[in-house]
Amino acid sequence: SGDCTTVAGGQGQGSGPQQLRPLSVVLAPNGDFMVADMFNHRIQRCPAAGSGDCTTVAGGQGQGSGPQQLRPLSVVLAPNGDFMVADMFNHRIQRCPAAGSGDCTTV
Repeated sequence: SGDCTTVAGGQGQGSGPQQLRPLSVVLAPNGDFMVADMFNHRIQRCPAAGSGDCTTVAGGQGQGSGPQQLRPLSVVLAPNGDFMVADMFNHRIQRCPAAGSGDCTTV
C-alpha cells in the first residue's frame, strides 16, 4: 500500500497516445483528466479508469500561432465544460470546445 500507479503515459518520449511530457493536469467532472502536454503541443484527455489511450482534444499540430498550435503550460475547466489553456509561448489564453472538436479561440 502507498505505492503510486501510472494512469497515463510512461512509454517514453514521442507523440503517441501514451507518450506525454505533462506540465499540468486537471480532473473533469466525469473523472477523466486533461493533461497539458507542452512539448507535444496538445491537450490530452485520458480515461478516468487509467486504462486505454489518451486522446488529443486540442492542439497537436506542432509549433505556431494557429488555433490548434499550442504550447500549453496549464489547463483548467470552464463551468460549461470548455477548457481554458494557458498557451505560454504564444502569449495567449485559448478557450477550447468541451467536445474536443473545433478550433480553440483566443479570449
